[in-house]
Amino acid sequence: MEELTFGRKINYVPLVISLGIGIIISVFFYTFVHKMGISISFGLLCFVVAVALYAVKLSDTYGYWCINRQQINYYDYKTIGNRIKAILLPFNSKQSTVDVEQIVAASLVIGKKMQVPANIKAAPASAYLVYFYPSAYYLGLKLKDNQEVDLDLSFDEMDNKKIGQMVQLLNTQLNSPVTLIEK
Repeated sequence: MEELTFGRKINYVPLVISLGIGIIISVFFYTFVHKMGISISFGLLCFVVAVALYAVKLSDTYGYWCINRQQINYYDYKTIGNRIKAILLPFNSKQSTVDVEQIVAASLVIGKKMQVPANIKAAPASAYLVYFYPSAYYLGLKLKDNQEVDLDLSFDEMDNKKIGQMVQLLNTQLNSPVTLIEK
């Protein structure tokens, strides 16, 4: 077992969709108003709003991280500035690194944020909406410097084998075993 990866890396999709929304709105306004300045202004406004909406949900939809015996590499999306930078320059984002020796405790958390409501059935439209709920499945790390790092597992929650390998790897490297917390 060399390295385990979880989540998915950010790509140009959020930027392209935001640009597309801005261009479509700009063309729409130009078609009806015939004023270039107003149409460009509304297009830019819609682009900024689309980027802001992606920035709010970025850590829940793109949560790539990887672990090996020595360290954990992840993208830090805690601040809105880091999120916007990741959207505008997706392949220039630097990964943060945590050495396994710096980890004091690790816990597998289920249900930290919002649970999917019970009345949502597996219909095509509602199944699409479930994708936008915040992650309820993550690995929480407590570091020696009292910093806490949450690593999303929601994209790999069906891959029990890989999550089991990750827990086993952490259990062999840490002084205390990984705990399970249900919230």
